[in-house]
Amino acid sequence: MIFCKAFALFLNETEYFTRMGVSTCLSVMKRYKGGLAVGRLYRRFVRCFNILLGCMLLAACGTKEVVQPSPSKGEGLSFFSDGGGENLDVAVESAAFYDVMTELKGPNEGSRSDDGKFLGMQFYHGEPVQLWASAPYEESGGQYVSVYMYRSDGTRETCLERVGRLTGQKVFFRDSEGYCYSIGVSAKGDSAVNSIIKLDSSGKSLYTARLEGDRGTVEMMCELADGGLAVLAGKESGRADEGLILLDAGGKLSEVELSRQFPGQSCYLGTSEEGLLLLAEEDLYKIGLPDGKLEKIFSFGQTSYAMGLSVRKPCAFLVGRNGALELLRTDRQGKGTCETIRLTELDGNRQKVVIRGRSVKNARWLKEQILKFNNINDEYVVILEGPEDWNDMDYITRTGVELAAGKGPDILMADMIESPDSLIEKGWLADLAPLMEQAGIREEDYFPIAFDTWRTGDSIYSIRVSSACQERLISSAVLGEHATDAGYPDIETVVDAMLAYQEKAVYYGNVSADGILLELLQGSETLWGMVDWERGTCDFRGELFGKLLEVAKRYQYDTQNHYPAVCSDRNFGMMAGLYTYQTEAELRAEGKVPVGTFFDNGSHPIGLGIMSRSLSVNANSANREGAWEFLRFLLSEEIQVSLPEMDVYLPVRKSAYWTLAEEEILNGSGNIFENKEKPVRDSLLRERAEEMEVILGNVRALPYKTQAILEIVLEEAQAYFDGAKEIPQIAEVIENRVGLYLEERK
Repeated sequence: MIFCKAFALFLNETEYFTRMGVSTCLSVMKRYKGGLAVGRLYRRFVRCFNILLGCMLLAACGTKEVVQPSPSKGEGLSFFSDGGGENLDVAVESAAFYDVMTELKGPNEGSRSDDGKFLGMQFYHGEPVQLWASAPYEESGGQYVSVYMYRSDGTRETCLERVGRLTGQKVFFRDSEGYCYSIGVSAKGDSAVNSIIKLDSSGKSLYTARLEGDRGTVEMMCELADGGLAVLAGKESGRADEGLILLDAGGKLSEVELSRQFPGQSCYLGTSEEGLLLLAEEDLYKIGLPDGKLEKIFSFGQTSYAMGLSVRKPCAFLVGRNGALELLRTDRQGKGTCETIRLTELDGNRQKVVIRGRSVKNARWLKEQILKFNNINDEYVVILEGPEDWNDMDYITRTGVELAAGKGPDILMADMIESPDSLIEKGWLADLAPLMEQAGIREEDYFPIAFDTWRTGDSIYSIRVSSACQERLISSAVLGEHATDAGYPDIETVVDAMLAYQEKAVYYGNVSADGILLELLQGSETLWGMVDWERGTCDFRGELFGKLLEVAKRYQYDTQNHYPAVCSDRNFGMMAGLYTYQTEAELRAEGKVPVGTFFDNGSHPIGLGIMSRSLSVNANSANREGAWEFLRFLLSEEIQVSLPEMDVYLPVRKSAYWTLAEEEILNGSGNIFENKEKPVRDSLLRERAEEMEVILGNVRALPYKTQAILEIVLEEAQAYFDGAKEIPQIAEVIENRVGLYLEERK
């Protein structure tokens, strides 16, 4: 049965090339060089030859598990003795560190304002602590600060008093004897090098250790049993090639050649009674000194914490006497978290919910939520699957074969679905609207983009978990007298104005003619009345289509001349956008008019990041209840509020948006102080937050059912852009091909 369905898919794909002609397909691929048309055309070509192979490989899908089941509770297991076997998992307990920032600001925005700069978080005698510096103060002609150490109960201890601002604000670490280490710059000949400066309690420098070679940045420090320090140092260009440096009590530096390198991986140093430790992505190593030999102790790759170490980067860690791994993390304002990770035996009783996508390597926020869900849910466990290579078309083919056979993952990320229209028509995607109604989830509590990605009337086939958008702007010089009109101009007004504009210009950046045409057409489900879906007819001979072709050809990117662009855009729906958002009045003062993307019902900003942030449920999933349970979890208030911790995007839940906005209005952007002459903090005005809420409420997803027709239009329009055909000829060819497509849909 599976083979028959796969063979039917194979015939469906080969029929496409039979109609089009293989030579035509190849010429289009060559001409577009990676554009929208060739993307789907190439994928059809590859899928045609791979789909039967996918059927044969159905039983061995070849995916890589990224997040595995979460734990049952267990005690007495040790990272040093159990080796990360297949029957082991981890349990994670998280506790918030004392909120120093709230104390410093106080309820009235003023108390303890003499303190304020977060320096770091570490272990001190095995106890989590934070280092903070006071605001600079003037004394004896210089600027000074004090450095404090806070414990988890809120008590503090003075580390340094009246130390120079540049030294105190760069204190990086405090050792068990109370000495502080600051990162400074010292002269060496005619050049300057980064250095580690050891300070006593009075702020006196005991030594300055210069970082030789290209080891110019200090990433982490931890104390060794002999009183020396282990330093993880990176190159000036970044952390892709970190090295280990030992610093003895006298300030002598020696570099350790690790017996194994970790190119492109993030590494972290820690300690235990067994010696120095290294975390490299999913693996925990013991470092032999002084030879640098590495011994793998444990791999998190087969546990529910897989990728958790890279998703939530630690600032310090250790393995305690009880065998548990303790990790410390902080956000941009020093808000700290202490995590305790214990080994447990794997719980095989929970039902698995499989999510499959192509962008899983970069889905940091999604992985974070999977970790949370797996750690608190006793009935279901979420597993994330994805290909090693994002461009692995065989992987998508095999998933398509599985779906055709009534199998496949429980949840699909949108980047796994090339033709939602087809999947919805075949009934392969579940309608989530009834599940939302049963769960009491009301659409009015969310921004429309949450449920707008793939939708037909009241039926909802995808849920988007975060919000960000883009809005197109056009020069008021192009619009002329229409630039002062209230509201957004319609597409006819903009097209006529662009054709009447006399100056040499391009549309936007290096956008090609087909890209311009796509942008002008993509928002309309009927392509501005050219397609009648109910009757199955089309007409591309109208005046508007001809004008669209003319605009696209005239304003395409000119490789010979660097003409100015008449369009620009603004992206918002991100945390930074709360501060940089420009009102319409401010834009018009700069000679820019918002036009958005043209939809049939008016102009709208369009959603960004849909492919990796939209999730659908397999209608044939044997565990639809578990899949929906996880999606409902993602839409909850608590999880939506956590978005900015791991992502730049904003929530789709309105109440969560206002929780974050109110926090920013109260606390500012985190720039607590610079000096006495500058403002205490950047502020977010409530008026701007309210305007952004209106904009986010206006965001829409592009129609999905026009995708195949747009490909046809762009393919055939290229002959006009190349000067090979005139507009009437192009319109006739497009009309014939689109008409055939509509006839087939009947």
